[in-house]
Amino acid sequence: MDYTWSDQMNWLPVMGDFDLLDDFMGPTSAPFLGAGDQLIPSVSDSRSPIGSSSTISASLTDSAVLKSRPVDSTYVDGDGARRSVQEGHRHASNLYAVEPAILPILDLGFPMSSQIADGITYFQHPNTSSLNATTYNTISKQFTVLCCRQPSLFATQMTSAIFPSHPYCSFCLTMFQVSPPENLPLVHSTAWQEQDDHWILVLAAITVGARHDNTQDGHQCRIAFEEFLRRAIRNASENGADCDPLPFAQACILSVITYFNTSGTRSSGLALAEAHVACELYARQYRPQSLKDIDPSQLDLQWRAWIAQESHCRLLWCQWLVQTYTHLLRVEDGSISLPLEDHDMPSSEARWEASSAVEWMALGAPDQSMLATPAPQRTGGVRSLLHTLYTKNKLPERISITSKIFMIYCLLAKTAEVARAVRDPLSSWSPGPLAETEQSESGSEDDRSHQQSQQWLPANSIYASWRNSACDCLDAIHWTANGDVALEKGYEKPIIFHLHLSRILLLCPYRALIATGRQLSTARAQSSQGFPAADLDTSVLQSLTLDDHKVRLSLVHAGAIFWHCRRYSRGMFYEPFGIFVSALLIVVYGIYLPQIRQALVKIKLSVLQNRGGEQPASSDSEDELLPDDILLDRPCDDEMVQIFVRKGHEMNVKMSKAGDICVPLGQRIVLEEAIKLLGRSQYVHLADCQEYARTLRQLMQKL
Repeated sequence: MDYTWSDQMNWLPVMGDFDLLDDFMGPTSAPFLGAGDQLIPSVSDSRSPIGSSSTISASLTDSAVLKSRPVDSTYVDGDGARRSVQEGHRHASNLYAVEPAILPILDLGFPMSSQIADGITYFQHPNTSSLNATTYNTISKQFTVLCCRQPSLFATQMTSAIFPSHPYCSFCLTMFQVSPPENLPLVHSTAWQEQDDHWILVLAAITVGARHDNTQDGHQCRIAFEEFLRRAIRNASENGADCDPLPFAQACILSVITYFNTSGTRSSGLALAEAHVACELYARQYRPQSLKDIDPSQLDLQWRAWIAQESHCRLLWCQWLVQTYTHLLRVEDGSISLPLEDHDMPSSEARWEASSAVEWMALGAPDQSMLATPAPQRTGGVRSLLHTLYTKNKLPERISITSKIFMIYCLLAKTAEVARAVRDPLSSWSPGPLAETEQSESGSEDDRSHQQSQQWLPANSIYASWRNSACDCLDAIHWTANGDVALEKGYEKPIIFHLHLSRILLLCPYRALIATGRQLSTARAQSSQGFPAADLDTSVLQSLTLDDHKVRLSLVHAGAIFWHCRRYSRGMFYEPFGIFVSALLIVVYGIYLPQIRQALVKIKLSVLQNRGGEQPASSDSEDELLPDDILLDRPCDDEMVQIFVRKGHEMNVKMSKAGDICVPLGQRIVLEEAIKLLGRSQYVHLADCQEYARTLRQLMQKL
């Protein structure tokens, strides 16, 4: 039968023909469609910001003289091609680390070697504060009290009383300060000038900064620092130590980050609880001072008051963000929600990073060289920003990158709230007296309520519309981020990773996907039939067939995570999860696409038949230009992305080095590349990273 694919083709069959999956699914596994539900609306003409413009290559006719030396950074150097801008900006380490020995829980302590991390070059960044001797001595004494003294305040003593040197601790503090975007922009630089007043915060910063030492001794140091920090916070919380509430709450937030370095969720749950208590204690004591009440001539006092307000704002947001990270990345059944209060968004990074009151005031004052633009003000509460983003697909131009990252996860939280609402049986009920017919049907109502709570979300029209709108909002943020990438000559900041990961978390059942990957990795030796689609988790099978457009869109972003982490990785705790789930998505799609291709064609034909055979005429020129292949882990232009989303079931899906991901060899190479990324030295401190690599390695052996 001849037919033409339509740009306006529905995401799912409009008549709810889930029996189209009978070839794969048993009679009891059909999903439930609640009353009034319809299948996913037609794909909108959204523009994916995943790609970038194509690069220019020099031809053989270039008149430049060839030289036998490496390619340089400009065309005028005469080597035919210039150095790639990505090559010049790559941040990721190319070093791979041997998996370190995991220290037993009873073998805690700093290394016995006289010079810890002998290969580290100690330096002082011009915009950072070094660790002063007084604070170092305080931390060292507290280490003796909390970790070495007998009888100890804790059940387990450190195996050694050795504590790292002052230069090493100062190095860790410096590394924390020079990478604030990754460590959450939580602590103002002035805090390091007042170290004597909050040694626990300094210890927390040293602990997070210690991850930059990727040596074996550095790994042991980091584990010992984490245990020391845990004891310091627990002792201060339980014994009512005299701590400034703000820096103590900030230390608790940083402590939660360190728990992403350990396996299991119980410890991170305890850290979250401690951070919640510390933030609540701080919030009760917080008394904001209005800048209007301060004499304008007292510029330094105004600056200090502003720092206090901004620190308060950032503390609340970072508390919410680390809780969201924990629920999304670690808790199997975790659910996220928007902040209860309508918090303001943080101010710009430039004002936050100002090193003096004069610089801060200059950044907030009108620009006299232009038309007296107003001073930057707060961008408003999160709810008003969300309303603007959803209804107009834009954010204020002055909003900071940090605020954009918060908004990304607010979109995920709002979508999760909608999901809970549509699954709530009471969402479709209105209070009032029951009619006699309703009273007699109470049993069937109970069944419908149960079915509604278990319904497949993409088939709910309300949820589908909110999810599509969230995609448009993320595209709007991504387009502005791509503008920043262009200004930086291709350099991608961490927000790009968050934008890619958010699409995967939003568009595919990633928890079921992880469970499927682990199930396949532990399965017995495969039969001659390989991995039959009939054995797939129901939600994964439904997504691959009935929600295939969204799965292919998430697939594009999964490939983009490989691109980003190969070049611009910062070694952050959330990156290995993105690599892991991206690899699983690509491989699972590759394994099952050959089996479900006929089902996809059947679904598309069903859509056309239910439309009465009416379809917009496609352009012959578009059909002629339809690509046969897509390379996921290279930048794709927007047209390529949209073609793949609509018609990708007909295309060959490839990855660099792997080739076709639908053949076992390609799938093994994809997994091998993911394992290589997870094996980088910058991830050596992450326990989950080792577990991810182990799962992928087992799956690779099954293919």
